Amino acid sequence: FDAIGTIAITEIPAGEEKNARQYASEILAANKHLQSVYEKIGAMQGTYRVWKLRYLAGKKNTKTTYKESNCSFELDVAKVYFSPRLAFERTRIAEQVQNGENVLALFAGVGPFPIIIAKKLKTEKKTAVIIANELSPVAVKYMQQNIALNKVGEIVLANKGDAKKLLKQKKRWANRIITPLPHTAYKFLPQIIDATASSGIVHLYGFGPHRSEKTKKETNPFIALEKKIKSECKKKKRKCKIIFKRIVRPYSPFQVQVVIDFQVK
Repeated sequence: FDAIGTIAITEIPAGEEKNARQYASEILAANKHLQSVYEKIGAMQGTYRVWKLRYLAGKKNTKTTYKESNCSFELDVAKVYFSPRLAFERTRIAEQVQNGENVLALFAGVGPFPIIIAKKLKTEKKTAVIIANELSPVAVKYMQQNIALNKVGEIVLANKGDAKKLLKQKKRWANRIITPLPHTAYKFLPQIIDATASSGIVHLYGFGPHRSEKTKKETNPFIALEKKIKSECKKKKRKCKIIFKRIVRPYSPFQVQVVIDFQVK
C-alpha cells in the first residue's frame, strides 16, 4: 500500500476481494499513524487522471497532509493524483537545481516537485523562478495552499491551464523542465524542446518494457523514449545529449516507469 499522510491506498489482488476489509484492518493495526484505508478500483479516470477509490476501514476521510523533505502537502486523495513513490526523484532533482534557474514544473499536481525544490533553495539562501503548471483546478487550488503553507511564494508561481500553451509562451526560457506525467509527457516533446534554453536540462518520464511478453527475456526499457527524444530534437534542429537514465519503479509485470535526463543545445 501507499501511505499518504494518514491514509493508506491499497490494491487487492484478484480473487481476494472477500478478504479486503480484513487486510485493511490489519494495515491499520500494524501502522498506528494511519487512520483510513482505501482501495484503488480500476485504472485512473478522467482528464485529470484520478484514482477511483473504495472505502475499506478506519475514518471515512479522503483529506490528509503528507510530509516529505521538510515540506507539507494538503490534498484530497479522491480528487487529485499524488504519488509518494516519486520521493527519491523529487530529492534527486532538487539537489541539481542551481541558483537563478528558470524552471518549468509541468503536470505539477499539488506542487511536490516545485515546492521541494523551492524549499531547498530557500534554505540555502538561493533563489529561482519556478512556474508550476497544472490543468486540474482542484489540484491548482491545493498547490496554491501548499505554496503558502511552505512559504515559497516568492519562488513558485502556480499556473493553471494547458501545458502546451504555457510552453509556447516560453520559447528558449527554461533552464530546466520537469515532466512527471509518464503516460503522455512524450507527446509534449516538440513544445518542451522549443521552451528549453541552450544547455537546458529536461527530466522526461515515461514507460518502457523491461522484459518481453513473448520471450520473457529482459529488454532495455529506455530505447523507445530515447529514440523519441533524439528524433524530436533532430526535427527541431537542436542537438541533445542523454546525461542520465534510471528505472523509477515497477509499473506492471512487463513495464517499468523510467526517467531520462537530457540536455538540449
